[in-house]
Amino acid sequence: MGREKMKILVPLFVGILFAACGCSLVSIERYVHEPTAELPYYVWQNQALPSKFIPPKGEVLMVPDFRTFTASFAGQSSHLKIFTTDKRSLFIESAELEVSEKSVRQSLTLNVTTQPARLEKGDEVWVAYVSLFIDDRVPERNFEFSKIQGADQLILIIRWRDGDKAIETRFPLRRVVRKEAAWVT
Repeated sequence: MGREKMKILVPLFVGILFAACGCSLVSIERYVHEPTAELPYYVWQNQALPSKFIPPKGEVLMVPDFRTFTASFAGQSSHLKIFTTDKRSLFIESAELEVSEKSVRQSLTLNVTTQPARLEKGDEVWVAYVSLFIDDRVPERNFEFSKIQGADQLILIIRWRDGDKAIETRFPLRRVVRKEAAWVT
């Protein structure tokens, strides 16, 4: 009988605690690139990168960061993180966002040479950041978010150069929705 009471009392206690503290559960939408979805957490927490995220010498690992690119966030933005094991600059020509289910496509001319900085933790890993699509605070990088709202998948296409070599890289971004606790501020 004690176990049955606990099954009732624990959720009731948690519910009362959330209500008393001004906390509620909200649905948060994010776009994630599945193969690299956990990498930003290592960078934020200044932790050494797992070996699977350290590119071999001479190679590049690009990580699209579209976590705040939804209406769940007050300021929508997206970035590209570029990891290398040698301090070299790359030339990022353009970014294109495609939403095939809604026949939407938007291009962004960047023409940016990356300036890599060394990560504080971990092996000889260098990282560069490039801002991509941003809300209307930066008009030349603006994207009409209403056109993508609710899209289950986006395709990010990055056109870049490594020396004289022109490269196009495609990243599928999947929309995930999960419940998170939101505290009154």
